[in-house]
Amino acid sequence: MWDESKHPRDELGQFTEKAQAGKLLGTNIGTHVNTKKTGMSYYDNFITDPEYMRKSKNLKGDIQMMSPQEYYEMCAKDIFDTDVESLKEQRKTDQDSSHLIDVLKRGDALDMPMINLANKGQEGLHRMMVLGDMYGWDEKQPVLIVDWDDKQYEIDRRNNEINYGVEMLEDDIKETRVYDKESFISRLKRNLNYNFNVKDLGDKVMISDDMVQKIIPIPKFDDELDDLDEDFDKYLDIEDLL
Repeated sequence: MWDESKHPRDELGQFTEKAQAGKLLGTNIGTHVNTKKTGMSYYDNFITDPEYMRKSKNLKGDIQMMSPQEYYEMCAKDIFDTDVESLKEQRKTDQDSSHLIDVLKRGDALDMPMINLANKGQEGLHRMMVLGDMYGWDEKQPVLIVDWDDKQYEIDRRNNEINYGVEMLEDDIKETRVYDKESFISRLKRNLNYNFNVKDLGDKVMISDDMVQKIIPIPKFDDELDDLDEDFDKYLDIEDLL
């Protein structure tokens, strides 16, 4: 059994002998971060089966060396839209990180932090805070960065989804599921599977998310739904603001 009291540490607090043994065995023993797993099976696929994630999800994952300070800066800017110090202060108070400290003191490695730039998510702020406090905020650590494999493909896919949802409104009007402005907007959201923001601009609506933005006119509804049926083609003219 490993007895940490009988083995030296280096200046960063790592077990030097254990780290060397880990290198020889091809494992992560003695390092701060385990580059073989994130602790989340979905994201572990980027390590074990990247081709599957690329083909099925249009996503790619790269392991990059990043300091805890850089990690917080990226999360603050690209994920939370806040400032670094506010993010640090929040993470200091919202969760007990003592179990993470215990893992590192044993000479074991933490699961690899990740940032998902495509879907705006992250896991690892607490780990990076502990790593920063224990080993330095400028000390580089491995981080899994996830992003779109083909961004234009994703933009085109979303635009096609919007166009299809708008086209479905023709049948909605014919079937009297749409009869005024409120029902028009409500049915549009439903046709888009609630995947986009739909904002009322008065005589138009803006359909958008973090990658695409389109504007379509709202029909001028009156008492005769038949008039709307005849003129609906002109309502499908979409102004592409990309």
